Amino acid sequence: MTLPGLRKGASSLAVAFAFGAVAHTGELPVVAIALFGAAWLASLLWGERIGKGRSRLLTLATVSVLGLLLGGWFAGLYDFVVGAALFAASVTASRLLARQGPVDDGPLYLSALMMVAAGAALASDLLYGLFFAGFTVAISFALALTHLERVAVESQSSPSAVRRLISARLMGAVGVLAMLALCGAIVVFFAFPRFTTGFLSPLLGHRRSTAGFSTTLRLGGRGMIKDDPRVVAHVVVSPDPGVAALDLRWKGKSFDRFDGKVWSSSANPRSSSVQRLRIGGSALPSDWTAQVTILPEGGSPVVFVPEGTREVSYPRRVPARQLVTSLLLEQDSAGDLTLQPVPEAGYSYALRVGPAAVARSAKGAEYPTEIRERYLSVPEGLDPRIPALARRWTEGLTDPFDKARAIERALLTGYSYTLDLDGGEGDADPLAHFLFERRQGHCEYFASALTVLLRSAGVPARNAVGYYGGQRSEPGRYVLRAGDAHAWTEAFFPETGFVAFDATPAAARPSSASSWHQRWADLVDRARSARLRLVIDYSFREQVAGVSGEAQAVSRLLARLHGGSTPPIRRLLGALGVLALSLVVARRLWRSAGPRRRARGGAVVPLESREAVRLYRALLRKLRRRGIDKRPGQTARELVGELRRASRPESALAEEIAERYLAARFGGRPLLAEERARLKRELRRM
Repeated sequence: MTLPGLRKGASSLAVAFAFGAVAHTGELPVVAIALFGAAWLASLLWGERIGKGRSRLLTLATVSVLGLLLGGWFAGLYDFVVGAALFAASVTASRLLARQGPVDDGPLYLSALMMVAAGAALASDLLYGLFFAGFTVAISFALALTHLERVAVESQSSPSAVRRLISARLMGAVGVLAMLALCGAIVVFFAFPRFTTGFLSPLLGHRRSTAGFSTTLRLGGRGMIKDDPRVVAHVVVSPDPGVAALDLRWKGKSFDRFDGKVWSSSANPRSSSVQRLRIGGSALPSDWTAQVTILPEGGSPVVFVPEGTREVSYPRRVPARQLVTSLLLEQDSAGDLTLQPVPEAGYSYALRVGPAAVARSAKGAEYPTEIRERYLSVPEGLDPRIPALARRWTEGLTDPFDKARAIERALLTGYSYTLDLDGGEGDADPLAHFLFERRQGHCEYFASALTVLLRSAGVPARNAVGYYGGQRSEPGRYVLRAGDAHAWTEAFFPETGFVAFDATPAAARPSSASSWHQRWADLVDRARSARLRLVIDYSFREQVAGVSGEAQAVSRLLARLHGGSTPPIRRLLGALGVLALSLVVARRLWRSAGPRRRARGGAVVPLESREAVRLYRALLRKLRRRGIDKRPGQTARELVGELRRASRPESALAEEIAERYLAARFGGRPLLAEERARLKRELRRM
């Protein structure tokens, strides 16, 4: 392949990686992705023919795109970072179509780097890291090949000389340099503390992805994402319970209002914000603790707590890239916890959990007025068959606890679980349709039916949503998946408070994803967690500790070499080995620094081509002192031609030195020692 072809291929590949770094975030419109792809493909197929004579038209199009993007940003169609990414993509597409040679690649690489930076602002996931690595390697090749082609054009080298430049040895050397550049970028990640302005993300309008859990609950449709294996939370439990799965309901939100289709909350927010909140009860020997980390896919800024939680403390942002990492807890009148300010990524918090509350008999007890008003109301126009069903299932029972168990048992034994409810969104009364016709549904239907039936039977109840369970990943560590999203019922008892009841079949509560889907999701989670721990959340304290540890290791090694407990014979052998290695390295460096010897028919000793470069530079300095300056971009032969047209006496010697410089540097004809000495003498006499 020719040098221009290799240069175009490397630069196009670098641009593709740069665009992938910003396009994979999902923030760019499909139209923008299609247009950029068309421009990239056209530049690859037709190259310089598209932009020839159309540079002004392409520049005008780029300016027009800038105006449209500014208008869209002011109109609120997208945030500033997305607009900057779109502008960088438009500039890159224009540069791709307009370039006529290696001299035009500089602006192209700069706009591609702008896209890489925009991708870093929009996402910091593992896939972005792959695009960044590909861009680093490709841009290293592109820069090296662009430089070679520019030098070849300036020196007017022959095609054969240019072809000799492209060799496996050269490509291997550039590949090594590219990998060194990538390793250098990784070293920079670890060597310097990172302080970023991630706390500005909400102001820029960044959106967060959610999966599984939702702060709303609507009957109808497919329901929660039970077959999604993605990990949304990590839970570290102490002491280790040693079980394969946790039997816990992690509540995030409760609902008390129901209009027949949608559940909502009437809870009032409380203004107090704290970092540590005691929920109830004193510490007991049976208490256990947990550190919960909610990943960005885990949902809204909700604190998920299991039954029996006694204390929630010290929430913080994860990753800790912001200047301020701590968050505050806020509890509403229903007891649900949220975080302030809203974390734009993941977050973590600590829990102290005791035994869950056990319901007691509430026979003859009076419920507070607030409880009766909030948790005994049923929707207007409720199907009369539903209260009749509640009376039939609780016939002869007077204890509210017995009523709750009876209704729960009837739903568990008489109804089946399914995710696919064709036409469910069109049901006029989805709850009645579930109870009397379809008789199958997902957890939202079971929870809603149990709650409404309890209220119809005179037992205060509410709906709760969150996650169920927790799958063991390693000793003491558990994961929650998006498919673990769940809904259940909480019934109120005067002396106990709210107690969980769950009418959904036990086998259907955790994620229903296949085992191989879960294994793949676990591999992705481990890679993401390693990147989060070692790169994104690698704090300054950890960096200092790491450097200190390396320094201590080096000091221990030096102590062993110096003496210590190492036997004398081993110290002697080690010293001889180091000396031998030093001699080999010194010999290699000496050979590479001196002239290469080629024994060809007599023992002519040519010097490296750098001697010709030095001689040419000495000529330029001599001409500069005489008022003749080489213009930027002017080739050696163009300079000689200018001297001849001006009838300068230096033209003859300048032509000889220039030709020998070109032949030595690009033609493979090294400057001989005798020839170099003669030209230097004539240059001094000039």
